[in-house]
Amino acid sequence: MVRISNASTPQAPTEDEWSKLEKICALFRPFDEITKQFFGRNYPTTNLYLMHVWTIESLIRSYCNHEDETLNTMGKKMKEKFDKYWESYSMILSLAAIFDPRLKLQYVKFCFTQLDARSAEYKNEQVKESLFKLFEEYATTGNVQDNVPGARCESNHLAAFSNFESSSFQGRTQLDDYLVSIN
Repeated sequence: MVRISNASTPQAPTEDEWSKLEKICALFRPFDEITKQFFGRNYPTTNLYLMHVWTIESLIRSYCNHEDETLNTMGKKMKEKFDKYWESYSMILSLAAIFDPRLKLQYVKFCFTQLDARSAEYKNEQVKESLFKLFEEYATTGNVQDNVPGARCESNHLAAFSNFESSSFQGRTQLDDYLVSIN
C-alpha cells in the first residue's frame, strides 16, 4: 500500500489506507488464531474442529454484509472459496462434536441455527439420521470390546448387570441415553 511519488520517494500510507489495513488485519486475526490451534504444537481433537470451522464461516458471512466495500468484496470471495472446499464439512464435524459430552446435539443445532435458521432443522435431522445409521452399523457388527484383548474378562465380570441394563432401558439405545444425559 506504500505509494511511490514521481520523485521515487516512498510515502507513508494515508489515514484511509491505515484504516483499511486495520480492518483487514481484524478480518484475518481470527483466522491466524484458529490456524495456529489447528496446526500448532497442541493439535486439537476432532470434536473442536466444528467449533473453529463454524467460527470461520460465521466471520466470513459477517464480512459478506460489511459496509466497507473492500471488506464486503473480500468476504464474498472468501465465502465462495469456503463453500467450494467446505461445502459438506458439517456432517463429519457435527458427528465428532456430538461425541463431546459438553457439546452433543444441542451445540450442532445451535451452529446450524446461527448460520441459517431456515435450513437448521433439516440439517439437524440429517445429522441425527446419520448418527443413528452409524450407531446401527456399530450395533449390528458387534461390540468393539469383542476385538480388544483383555476386554472379555472385564465383560464377564459385568455380565451380572445385563438383566438390570436390559430391563431399565427397554426401547432405548445407548445412543438415546447419551444424547439425553445431562452434560
